[in-house]
Order: sequence, then structure tokens, then C-alpha cells
Amino acid sequence: MVHYVQGNEGDNACDTVDSGEREDYGLSVLDDSVGFEVNFSGNPTEVNFSEEVTFIDLSTTETGDAVASRKWTFEGGTPATSSSSNPKVRYRNPGKYGVTLQITTTNGQPKTETKTAYITSRIEYCEIGPRIGS
Repeated sequence: MVHYVQGNEGDNACDTVDSGEREDYGLSVLDDSVGFEVNFSGNPTEVNFSEEVTFIDLSTTETGDAVASRKWTFEGGTPATSSSSNPKVRYRNPGKYGVTLQITTTNGQPKTETKTAYITSRIEYCEIGPRIGS
């Protein structure tokens, strides 16, 4: 579906206005098949202990709807929860950790996405050994 915003009553996207200039219109191309989906990504998904992971909310809502609230839950992460759209989280202990994002839309629709064992945190130390030579 294509929607244009008219500047004056009766104008269309190609009308010439009194000044001889063309109208400027904002154009939004909306995919009618896009529904309400909760999705996210984290980067990186494998970290050395205490490195930061940045999460991004990639959720889509139905046309005319919007995200009203979000709740992230980070198993083993600090912070353990967030309502930010792009939170930053640290994992201080080794292991595999799940992440959950719950979205509620302005129309009151809730939906949740959970990715189990999504983040891998390891502890890697530098090897220390004898140094011979210069």
C-alpha cells in the first residue's frame, strides 16, 4: 500500500501549485502482510566475562499500531531486566544464557520472544609462561 500526505485539500502527488512548483510529499510504502512480530538481536553473542552485549529490538507492529511497552529479561545478565529499546548487558559468569523480550502494543496485544542459550559467556585468561630471549 502506498500513502501520500497531501499539503492542500484536493491536491494530489503530481499537481502543480499556483507558484508553478511541484508539491512535496512524504511517501511511506507499507507492506500489508507485515504483522505483529517480536524479534531482537544481540551483538556479540559470544563474550569473554564482563564484556558488554548490545541488544536491539527488531520487533514490528501491525499498521496503525506501535510498541507501548517492552520488558527484557536477561538470564545471568547485569542488569537482569530492562525496558530500553537497545539495552547494554554484561555477563559476569561463564555459561549459556537465555534472553526474553516481551512487547505490548498500544492496542493492548502482548507477545513474547525467548531465545534460549542465546549468549555464551566464557572466562579466558592470558597464558603466562616463561619468556626466553628478548
